[in-house]
Amino acid sequence: MAHWRKEQTHGFGHAKPYSQAEIDELNGNINDLRRQLEVNQRIALARAKAVKELLMKKYGIGSERILAEGQGVGNMFSEADWSRVSICTIEEAN
Repeated sequence: MAHWRKEQTHGFGHAKPYSQAEIDELNGNINDLRRQLEVNQRIALARAKAVKELLMKKYGIGSERILAEGQGVGNMFSEADWSRVSICTIEEAN
């Protein structure tokens, strides 16, 4: 299966196939990004679990009242500096 790209030459566009080396490089970059996302997800989950443990041990909050979730990578916050915070919502027991 040929993969094509559009090139501009003197105002005229024409299609040129990607070389196998270019395709392999792109696939390698995609795989690297996937691995980075997986690592970031694991780190985020570990961070969330650490916060949960602290809340349980230091403040005596029951584990059934806390849900630890790692959000991984994303644009969750309006401020870029907030990307490493932990958010905790505590609901009163009925």
